Amino acid sequence: MLFVKGVIIFEVDMDYEIVNAVPEDAPEIARAITVALHMGEIDAAIDCSPEELELWKKVFTNLAQRDDSQYSYKNTLKAVLSDGNSAGYIIGYDGADLHKLREVFFDEVEKTVGKSYRGIADETSPDEWYLDTLAVWPEYRCKGIGEKLLRAASIKGLINGKPIGLLVDKENHSGRRLYERVGFQNVGDRPFAGVIMDHMQLIQNLNIQ
Repeated sequence: MLFVKGVIIFEVDMDYEIVNAVPEDAPEIARAITVALHMGEIDAAIDCSPEELELWKKVFTNLAQRDDSQYSYKNTLKAVLSDGNSAGYIIGYDGADLHKLREVFFDEVEKTVGKSYRGIADETSPDEWYLDTLAVWPEYRCKGIGEKLLRAASIKGLINGKPIGLLVDKENHSGRRLYERVGFQNVGDRPFAGVIMDHMQLIQNLNIQ
């Protein structure tokens, strides 16, 4: 069974809970974002050198510590194992707040990385609750944690009365299968960092069993 706050979720051979992130999680939230973006990999959505990757981690850490950015700890849920270690994170927020939240991102990137991303197309819309980032550490994948994080974040969005949306790379077939299991379906295309991705929304009842 799934509980969003503070109650342990039992899985085969492991137990964990889905809880709200705190400011101290900022470095790991930054790690989750770079993992989700494949930064430092050949197929990166945002291509960068190892040196630049460290600057991006600094950007995302600074943003995660704040309460007014899209990557804020306040917008983040995490999976915590019984030993206290994290297993993964998911970030979601109201699409109506995107422009306000993203101004902080633009400022931080310009200051730290020396690049400007102002003028990029919106990856979500005001009528949608947007799931921005989902990442599970490699050693904990294929254990149902990503699906539980996704369901928990979707419940958060449904409480706010908006459809839940996300973007997935057209070649990310395993990610798409995960989203489809939860109830997401492709509703069109949307750009992210210059790449056209599938726009998926939760358009059927969320199965929380």
